[in-house]
Amino acid sequence: MKDGPYGISRNPMLLGIYIYDIGVLVWLQSWWPLIVFAVEIILLTLQVRAEEKRLEADFGDEYLDYKRSVPRYFIK
Repeated sequence: MKDGPYGISRNPMLLGIYIYDIGVLVWLQSWWPLIVFAVEIILLTLQVRAEEKRLEADFGDEYLDYKRSVPRYFIK
C-alpha cells in the first residue's frame, strides 16, 4: 500500500499509537509513564526495522523506492 496514510508515513498506525500515548502522558501528568513510553518506542522501532528488512527482501527495489520517498513515521 502506498496510498492514503501510507503515502505520508510508512507506519501510520504506529504513529497513531505514539500520538495517543503522548496524550495519555499529558493526561496522567506524571514522569513515570514516560519510561514505559520510551521502552515502547525502542521495542517497536526494533520491530519496524526487522519488518523493513523483510520487506526489502520480499519487494526489492520497489520497496526501497517507497522507503526513500516516504518517511518511517512522519518527518524525514
